[in-house]
Amino acid sequence: MELQQCFSAKRIPIFVLLTLIGIFVVVQESELSPLVVIFLVVFAILEAQFNNIFYRSPNELEALSMFPISWRQVVRAKNIATIVLTGIVTVIIAMVILYFSPKPFEAGIIIEALLFAATIIFPLLHVGNVESLR
Repeated sequence: MELQQCFSAKRIPIFVLLTLIGIFVVVQESELSPLVVIFLVVFAILEAQFNNIFYRSPNELEALSMFPISWRQVVRAKNIATIVLTGIVTVIIAMVILYFSPKPFEAGIIIEALLFAATIIFPLLHVGNVESLR
C-alpha cells in the first residue's frame, strides 16, 4: 500500500516538478555537488513519508487500529516501506539528474553518499515516528 500510494497519480506532478527543479539547479550551479541536489529532491518528494507516517490518507489511522496487530509491527512496516521508497526514488532521481549533470560522476563516492543518506534517514524516521505516535 505504501509503494502504491507513493507513486499514485496525485503525487506524480510533485515528482516531475521537483525533478525539473533539481535538473535546473544542477545545470546552473557549478559548485554544487549533484549528490546534494539528488538528496534534496528525494527528501522533498518523500517529506510526507518521513514527517507523518499515519495521516497521509483519509481514515488510515482508524483502519490500522482495527487490525489485530501491534503498533510496533505497524511502525516497523511503515519505516521499512519508507526506507525502500527512499532507495527506489533515489535511484530514479539520480539517473535523471546525473544524466543532465555537467560534472563527471565518480563511482567511489557512492559509499559516502549512502552513509550520508543514513545520517539523514534515521533521524527523520525517529522524529516522524515520535510526532505521529503523539
